[in-house]
Parts: sequence; C-alpha cells; structure tokens
Amino acid sequence: MLKKLLSLCLAVLFLVPVSAETFSYSGGSGRVSIVCDGVESREDGAYAAIRFVSNNHSKTDYRYVRIGEDKYYPDENGQFVIPVVLGENMEIVGMTAKMSSPHEITYTIFVQLEGTDIPGLTFVSAIQADASYLTLSQYANGIIMASIVPPEGFEAAQFRYLLTEDASTIPAGLEKDYGVIPVPAESTVTIADCEALEAPDYKSMIRGKVTVVILDAALLTEENRSAYETLRDRLNTLGIPLLLDRSAQEADSSTWDVLWNIINP
Repeated sequence: MLKKLLSLCLAVLFLVPVSAETFSYSGGSGRVSIVCDGVESREDGAYAAIRFVSNNHSKTDYRYVRIGEDKYYPDENGQFVIPVVLGENMEIVGMTAKMSSPHEITYTIFVQLEGTDIPGLTFVSAIQADASYLTLSQYANGIIMASIVPPEGFEAAQFRYLLTEDASTIPAGLEKDYGVIPVPAESTVTIADCEALEAPDYKSMIRGKVTVVILDAALLTEENRSAYETLRDRLNTLGIPLLLDRSAQEADSSTWDVLWNIINP
C-alpha cells in the first residue's frame, strides 16, 4: 500500500501542464471533447492524463480507455492516465456507457511537448515573402503551411492550410484548424462568379474527384456571406478544402505563383 501511495505521489510531482498547442485529437461524433490535463515522465516512458468532456455540459460515462489489448480505468474525477508516444499519432479506444448500450469509440490523439507555432510540426523556413495577403512556410516532412489574409469582416482562422503529399504526417486534430490540401492536387475547381458561388455543382466535384476548390476573393463580400458559408460548410462535409485566392489583389503575385506550382505543378 505504501509503495502504491508513493507511486501516486511521484506521478503528481512529475505531472507537467500541457497547453492546447501540444495536444490534439480526432475521431468521435463531435459530442464529446478530449482534454489533456498534463503529461508525466516515468522510467518506462511518457503518460498523459486525459478526460472526456461533453460539449453540452452533460456528464460523460467512459468506463475505460483501451490501447491495443491493455485497458486503463478512470479515477474518481473521470481522469485516465495512459501511456503515450510523444510526437506521433496514436490510436486509443474509449468505451462509453452513456448510450443505450455500452460501445467503443476510436480516437486518434497527438501529444507533443516541444513548443512549435503549429502543434506537432517543426518549422524549417519561410518561403518567399513578397505578398501582402499570403504567407508560405516550410515545415519538416515536406509540409507547407499557407496562411491567407481574408477581406475585412471574415475570420483569418478559416483560411489556413497545410499542403502535404502524405496526409498521415499531419498530427491528428489539426484538420479542425487547418484545411489539409493533398498535393499535387488530383483535380481543382475555381469559383469566380456569383452564379457558381450560389449554385455549385457538387455532383461534378465528386465525380471529378476534386481535391481543392479555389474561391476568387472578390466574391467574399457581406452580400455573399450566406452563399459563402453554405459553400464552405458543404465542402467541409465532403472533405474538400476551400482555398481563398487573393492573387489578383497583390502588387506582386510571385508568392502566389509558388503556391499554384505546389498545388498543380
């Protein structure tokens, strides 16, 4: 008993807080979020303390977390301490008894202790800086980050993208904050007039295996906000990123040319 108590005390002492930038996840129905309270270092590796939190503030009822064949059970506060591999996507399975019958839900989590401006990605260098509305940055594993400044009144967070040849190199959960664009793009569609914005041909996009839709920024106005949001949400459901094009509004479009060459060499 004394040895167990000592072990628990040491676990508390070595628990280090984890910021939102160092933990991300994907999976589930969206009704429940996973929160990481901290990471502890032990002789046999790293352990993360996680909780399942209902997005509508109701009580969750997760009975165990399974990693492979090993099961981990919660404490009285609903916290699970599980072994993690730092800097890599890893699959966990949570068993919830909240529904009509207990069942397992699969998630992918990513835990990273090193601070980076994008969680789990290592910055390499900036790529050309001649644009007013576009920033390109190179990250390890061949990942390119594109950040586009939208017209006034629209949220900048909606226009951040990660371009990659291998989507498995993107840490789990980043797809919630960044549009993930596979490159080179198999097929693209450009929306450059109001008719195409208000009545997109989604069936043709699906048949044509479109992997990115490019929207002319001139259409991004308050008058067209509703049509834009409908397009954005529908494409999000289809898993197709919507890329904003402000190249026509640049004095120097050379940085945009770099982006187009990455998307469609």
